[in-house]
Amino acid sequence: MSMIDRKQKLTGEFLSKFNGPCPYCGYQLKNPSSERCPECGSRLVVGVFSPFRFSPWHALVVSTAITIGVCFDRLFLVVVGMFNSNAGFVVSNLFYLFALFFIVLCGVFYVVWRCKKKFDKLVLWKRVFWYCVSILVPIVVTLTQYYLLMRVLVWS
Repeated sequence: MSMIDRKQKLTGEFLSKFNGPCPYCGYQLKNPSSERCPECGSRLVVGVFSPFRFSPWHALVVSTAITIGVCFDRLFLVVVGMFNSNAGFVVSNLFYLFALFFIVLCGVFYVVWRCKKKFDKLVLWKRVFWYCVSILVPIVVTLTQYYLLMRVLVWS
């Protein structure tokens, strides 16, 4: 018996004893005889799925995306300030500063996105370390931007 035949046989056995709603339309199924819902025609598939697990990779992606949003917001406000003021030197320095942060963070996001498999295989202490890093990334970048913003404003 091939793997496909075995899977169809197990699905058929499970569905012959199944009493419950169709996962697509909610129609009440009672021992369906085929692998299709009689109401909506959707294919009924039996499977075991693992629950969602929030990994360090997810934490880093979320924190990097939030930080990119903060940088983009500041970059947008500087661009608006460029058009609404005559302070060219200060505003251009701020633009370059926030644009640099934005570009670097986009690069970091790309690297984190590509390293998903590496983060899934980490031992516990390394996962905890990366969770902490993901919490600190937006805070450190925001405080660094604030500090540099104050320095640029004081220099001018």
